[in-house]
Amino acid sequence: MAKTLRFVFAALLTIALPSDAVAHDRPPAMSHAAYEMLAAVVKVLKQHHVNRGKVDWPSLEDEAFAMVSAAQKPRDTAPAIQFLIRSLGERHTFLIGSAQWKAMVAGEASGTSRGAAFGMLPVANLMQGSIAYLALPGHDGSASDDVAYVAVLRNALRRFHARGVCRYIVDLRGNQGGNMFPMQAGLVSLLGRGPYGYWNNGAGLAPWPDPEKVARLDGVVAGPYAARPADQSRAAVAVLIDRHTASSGEGAAIAFEGRPHTRFFGEPTAGLTTGNEAFALPEGMHIAVTTVRAMDRNKRPFPIAVVPDVETPPGVPTNDAALAWLRAQHCPR
Repeated sequence: MAKTLRFVFAALLTIALPSDAVAHDRPPAMSHAAYEMLAAVVKVLKQHHVNRGKVDWPSLEDEAFAMVSAAQKPRDTAPAIQFLIRSLGERHTFLIGSAQWKAMVAGEASGTSRGAAFGMLPVANLMQGSIAYLALPGHDGSASDDVAYVAVLRNALRRFHARGVCRYIVDLRGNQGGNMFPMQAGLVSLLGRGPYGYWNNGAGLAPWPDPEKVARLDGVVAGPYAARPADQSRAAVAVLIDRHTASSGEGAAIAFEGRPHTRFFGEPTAGLTTGNEAFALPEGMHIAVTTVRAMDRNKRPFPIAVVPDVETPPGVPTNDAALAWLRAQHCPR
């Protein structure tokens, strides 16, 4: 069963490397501990990164080891590791410190500025004209936090359906990610039948799992969630996105791609439409490596970002365009 890393768009696995993983001769002035760290990172990236076949590895390794040839501590290899990541040409691979990893596994805040932004619950309001508004913030937390996040969305959708609502705004602006599965689980009555997307690793496709059955880093499957509301997959949905919609926020957006009666408004997203796996490194560190790219339910790829159907300036223009479109939509019979 897949495990999720909440700061990353994808389902992730923790895979330990053998301690003798070697990718390059050790420079004479480099300590064994520093060498082990950099060699382990090189091996992971060479074997698993989605762009691993697009670079000249012998030259890249020579430059990386020369850059930190006198490194004494594992952390001294950080400049070379960042050089390798940049050279692979994507922005969703990153190092995870041991303390941050422990916090992630425990479902606690990471201590980073990005992590501190999480912890907010969705907002659900009924607007004039019987248009429902759902705002989904980025989400990171414990299993009980997942349950609370999903409950807000499902309970609101149940109330709205009872009042005959058939037009929705799903606002993902500013959603910088975390764990995409509670976001999707809360919206299943709007999303309809899954899978809501696929992972492409270059050799084949794998469907996204049922968002209610995905295990977290600690091995726990969150739940039980609030009961699913009645099916509303034929309702009209305006999805709002912007340049701050990132990572799992983009995963929530892609789940609506290919859905009938759906239109996207706003700005192109941040461009982190990829999935990662977490690999163990020496000293309790991990590296989240981009191993797959996202595709929607119709197997359409998103190599750069999610692009709106109607591109609008931020703020009121986006809201007004979405409302104008929704008011022209009729409830299904």
